[in-house]
Amino acid sequence: MMSRHQVWEHSAKILKTMSQNGKRQENIHAADSDEACEEMGKKYGWELMEIRENGDKLLPKDCVFEGEQTSFQDMWHDNYA
Repeated sequence: MMSRHQVWEHSAKILKTMSQNGKRQENIHAADSDEACEEMGKKYGWELMEIRENGDKLLPKDCVFEGEQTSFQDMWHDNYA
C-alpha cells in the first residue's frame, strides 16, 4: 500500500499531465472535503474554479484552481532543504 505522500505524488503527476492536455491550465490538489479546498485556496491565494469528486477513499475531492500545476513536495523541499 502506498503512503499518503506517495499517493499525493502519484496524483500530482497524473493531474499535471491531464491539465497540460486541456485548454485551460488547472492546478489540481486532492482534499478530504469541499471546505478543505476552500481553505487551501485562501491559504495559497489560488482561485478555486471547481471541486470534483475523484472516487478516492482517503482524499475524495479534487480542488481545481486556476493556473499552472504546483507541487507541495516542491514547496516542502524548498523549505527544508
